[in-house]
Amino acid sequence: MKFLKTKKGQALLEYILIFGMMSFVAMSFVKAISTFMSNSTGSLSYSLTQKLTTGSCARNCFYSAYGNGVQ
Repeated sequence: MKFLKTKKGQALLEYILIFGMMSFVAMSFVKAISTFMSNSTGSLSYSLTQKLTTGSCARNCFYSAYGNGVQ
């Protein structure tokens, strides 16, 4: 009977270790994806801000069709 309990305990321990390793891998993956998305969003935000900012540009406006009256 003691042999049977030992086998059950070993299987439980193996499942706990497998679950722990899978959790660690999943958390690392989520962290990597989160960092990538944060950097991508920041780059996109910066690019859009640079391209679409309205204001006065004395020369070399991005779109010449949108004149803003600056001489």
